Amino acid sequence: MEWIVSGLSCVGKSYFLENKKDRLLEITNISLSEGRVGVEIFKGVDFEKVGVWGYDVHGATMSMHTSSKKISELKTAKNVIILGVPYYEYKIRVKFRGDHLVSGSYIVQLYRRWVDELNKKGIPHIFVESFGDYKILEEDNFFRMLS
Repeated sequence: MEWIVSGLSCVGKSYFLENKKDRLLEITNISLSEGRVGVEIFKGVDFEKVGVWGYDVHGATMSMHTSSKKISELKTAKNVIILGVPYYEYKIRVKFRGDHLVSGSYIVQLYRRWVDELNKKGIPHIFVESFGDYKILEEDNFFRMLS
């Protein structure tokens, strides 16, 4: 089983993998030593051409097309955890890291494209709020939380 942790830049993918291993185990029913957990990162390259950029635990960089193709071609079963935070929290994290802030509506578009891509490929995914108890959310509640 392959688990991919995904989400917008600054939502806490690395923090989740490094500091919330117990919650990751609860959600995935595996431990990090049992399987490979990759990280897929939404990153705004520029406002005209934004895609999904990612790296796995080995540090390989890939484009949105390559990333979704690579995920699709995995021979084992795969699932995706999609992390997100409310926009007010996102703004705090972006400011703290000194990253470029994008609008809430743009964030929703990025996530919608990622979910559409996963749906096209038939890849199961779950939505998790990336703070507090890291609750699993229904899709509607996840997108409502983002704004």
